[in-house]
Amino acid sequence: MGRAELARIMLSAADKEFEDDRFEKEEWPERKPNTPCGQVPVLTHGDKQIPQSMAIARYLARDLDLYGKNNVENTKCDVVIECINDVITETVKLFFEQDETKKIRSTYGSISDYENEHIEYIFVLGQIQKPEIQQKINDESEKYRDIVQGNFVDSYRNLTYKRVFSLFWVNNFCSIAKFVVKVDDDVIINIPLLIQHLRQKTKKNLLTNVLECYMHIDTEPLRQNNSKWRTSLSEYQYPTFPPYCDGFSSIKSIDVIRKMYNTTKEVPFLWLEDVYGGVFLPWISNIEMHQACVERENWHCKLFVRSFCQTLCLKRYMGTDQTTTM
Repeated sequence: MGRAELARIMLSAADKEFEDDRFEKEEWPERKPNTPCGQVPVLTHGDKQIPQSMAIARYLARDLDLYGKNNVENTKCDVVIECINDVITETVKLFFEQDETKKIRSTYGSISDYENEHIEYIFVLGQIQKPEIQQKINDESEKYRDIVQGNFVDSYRNLTYKRVFSLFWVNNFCSIAKFVVKVDDDVIINIPLLIQHLRQKTKKNLLTNVLECYMHIDTEPLRQNNSKWRTSLSEYQYPTFPPYCDGFSSIKSIDVIRKMYNTTKEVPFLWLEDVYGGVFLPWISNIEMHQACVERENWHCKLFVRSFCQTLCLKRYMGTDQTTTM
């Protein structure tokens, strides 16, 4: 949702046809000199060009007869406009924020208690090779007390080590939790809906053998040499993987954490974290996986949503995972 979205909504609400002129970032240097104030959005109405999103909104409100009938009603409309502007401003800040942990702490991660349910958030990292970044992590950990680091190099090929370390840490230091939610750092958790979901399980006494995730079915290993996920025949010789949990989000009861951690001592290492942790560990631990929703975009009924644009928001730490315990 950008600065021009409110204008689009107003024009659509008034059933007014309009040309929605969007352009690529590369076109901006050429367009900029022809815009008032050197910025967008700009509303062109006849021979008039109107800059500033809130000025555009008020202009459209008057022109489309969406404003109030008197000063009091107009002011109420202004209040709504400014509230929307506040939301957009904070959203834009998050969109360009490069610090993934800061995004989480300032959004859903700021909720530690909800309807008498307590939530803890833990960021799981490996060892960082650059001393200046490691010092920042040390300072951040000292301030927030929510970062744990394992004794392995933090890299994409070491995500399986991170998975095992996460199981170890929760099993040893968070064993009183009822449920553990694992998400990637570009995922937003709908906390109210999640609490409701877990309470339903508690009411039904479904407190054990819980493993919910989005499941991949009949996925073939990628054998191309240029693929980031290339899996050689020596690493995995079969034509397809068994059904496995996608690593971007999952819900586990604490007993599942214990079983899976104990099983890590028996399962040979495979660098494909989703396959190792999402099928081998549950399978050998005799844990049944459950897929809450069939369609990925509706997975878990909107409990988890992919969030921030990864092409614009560079990750400060490589492969940062987050674990939430309840």
